[in-house]
Amino acid sequence: MKNLGVSISSFENLIKGNFVYVDKTAFLYELIKNTGLYFLSRPRRFGKSLTCTTLDAIFKGKKELFKGLAISAMDYDWKEYPVIHISFAKIEHKNEKELIDNIKVSLHNYVQSYDISLDHALSPGMYLAQLITKLHEKHGPIVIIIDEYDKPMLDHIGDVAMIEKIQTVMRSFYGILKDNHVNSCLRFLFITGVSRFSKISLFSELNNLEDLSMHEKCATMCGYTQHELEYNFNEYINILAQKESLTYKQTLEALKHWYNGFRFSDLGERVYNPFSITNCLNERKFQNYWFSSGTPKFMLNALSDAPEEQREALKEQLLTLELQEIAGSQLQNLNIARLYDHLLVLFLQTGYLTIKEYNKMDRMYSLCYPNEEVRSSCSEQIMKEITDLNINMFNQWANKLRRALVNDDLDLFCSHMQNFMRLLPHNVMVNKEKYYQGVFFLVCKFLGIKMIVEDVTDIGFIDGVITTLEHVYVIEFKRDKTPDIALAQIKKNNYSFKYVIESDLPVVHVGINFDLEDGKQIELGWKRENA
Repeated sequence: MKNLGVSISSFENLIKGNFVYVDKTAFLYELIKNTGLYFLSRPRRFGKSLTCTTLDAIFKGKKELFKGLAISAMDYDWKEYPVIHISFAKIEHKNEKELIDNIKVSLHNYVQSYDISLDHALSPGMYLAQLITKLHEKHGPIVIIIDEYDKPMLDHIGDVAMIEKIQTVMRSFYGILKDNHVNSCLRFLFITGVSRFSKISLFSELNNLEDLSMHEKCATMCGYTQHELEYNFNEYINILAQKESLTYKQTLEALKHWYNGFRFSDLGERVYNPFSITNCLNERKFQNYWFSSGTPKFMLNALSDAPEEQREALKEQLLTLELQEIAGSQLQNLNIARLYDHLLVLFLQTGYLTIKEYNKMDRMYSLCYPNEEVRSSCSEQIMKEITDLNINMFNQWANKLRRALVNDDLDLFCSHMQNFMRLLPHNVMVNKEKYYQGVFFLVCKFLGIKMIVEDVTDIGFIDGVITTLEHVYVIEFKRDKTPDIALAQIKKNNYSFKYVIESDLPVVHVGINFDLEDGKQIELGWKRENA
């Protein structure tokens, strides 16, 4: 049984150390068989660096490492090329001077390796341009691999002044790649990052850089498909099943619930988070791995940096993330200095949200959390920040709500929910139906309750469906009306029909109404009746 390569991003180390490698070389062959200039955006810890080191090994002609892999059976010539491989995760960048110095140190390693003489006083961009030109004169076409191009910007989120200085450095550095002579020296260019930031010449000026991020052909190039999971990790899944006292099928279902769900194109297959899968199979425990390795601090910065008049809308947006839609035209460049204008796009590109479905006619994407790991962790993070409750108080309320649902006591659950909502600061209360709906469902998601939001029927959307061990609750929300009006809508539109037909559990209609007393304190009214 091969070893699990937890946090190993070097292709050569994986192969030589007898670690599991999920074969993605067929994708890479399609990219490298011709000259190309590419950009790929994926969330952190999603295989970008492993992709880069695999390309590095291919272009260095290390054919022996690829024995038995898909590319070994293809007509690739294994010609060796000079490779400049830069990872900005390994370049210190506390300020612009340190960034400049360390970029040149990184490039100087190649100057020494290839015995080239360059003036160290040159700017990073000109240093790279000269290195490419002289390498090409001596060895022919060059391969450039740049991993995590946006790391210096991401690490300074919240410091607008520093971001502007870093962007100036990066704009100059990447700007040389659009030079016709430099471009003519390249055999292949591959750049990865988490997001697409505007004001970086990488995208505004390098017009022939093909963005693979939402391309159907690359939708499963990073991450594991269902087939890849079962084929490559079968023995480990069996071990996990035994440890958890589950069947093999139940273990697969649990892995899918916790770690699957990421979608990187309009129609692409959903994939598993590779970091979470290897950690789960290694630890033999279902828990949060990916989210805990780096929380989304940009969310908090967006709230604090936003103009006062925009903060209420942002808070509502955070509480109703899975009810949001985004236009396809918005998925492009981001202004890192104004994240509050692009919060949904950043959540999507960083992996905290994913594509639920794409409406071709409207050109709109509906969004959702990819899986239980992200859903529960992100919900907890949002609620803690927006409610301003200390951790102990928040967990006390979470436990009360969880016990009520475990006991299938809807009345007690709604009573606790009303009291919990009354603890929310007045400045986060928004007098809109979707806000309350968002709070209600965000709490449910944090509790790990099986739930569907805005389920589609032939004549409309069901606001929510909660399934417990004993009942299916079909829920309709209203604001400043009555629970009876909500119940009447459920019956009029026959929302519960498919659940009555398909479920073995009793189906219950629930009408919930939100009112604000004196414009501040919330009053939650509810009524239930059997379907």
